[in-house]
Amino acid sequence: MSDAADVLGARLRKLPSLGVINAGYWDMINEGSGKILLRTGLKPAGRKPITAEYSPERCVRMFEYDVWRTANAHRGTERNLVLLQAARRAGGFVAEDVVAKDDAMGRLANAFGGDLTTEALAMFDKARRMPGMAYLEIRGKGETGIPVNRLSGD
Repeated sequence: MSDAADVLGARLRKLPSLGVINAGYWDMINEGSGKILLRTGLKPAGRKPITAEYSPERCVRMFEYDVWRTANAHRGTERNLVLLQAARRAGGFVAEDVVAKDDAMGRLANAFGGDLTTEALAMFDKARRMPGMAYLEIRGKGETGIPVNRLSGD
């Protein structure tokens, strides 16, 4: 992917009328995607609400899937990693009022089979404090303006 990102980035920079290209990714759990996106030439441009990328109904389905994945993951390292990903997304969904906090934490703990790990609790809280997804963009020459879906304060 690194080589493909480098080639794509070089070609994007040569386009006479690039326009605006943007991407969001689940930071805190998928930093590899962020590194690849940066290699294409996209630059950090703040945070984008999850619900600007996905409908609230789809977010609920993602949460349901995360609960299912947590319950069905193999015990040990795999289950802990799945829980960490689920906690990151659940914290974001709670911050955007898609899922209730007590419901999210209770359902994740039940799926995990006991108390949530210290790491999962920390990830959940971090995602609540830093809602949304990392947002990157690249703009062609002459493209101006602020993206509509950016969270304030970024």
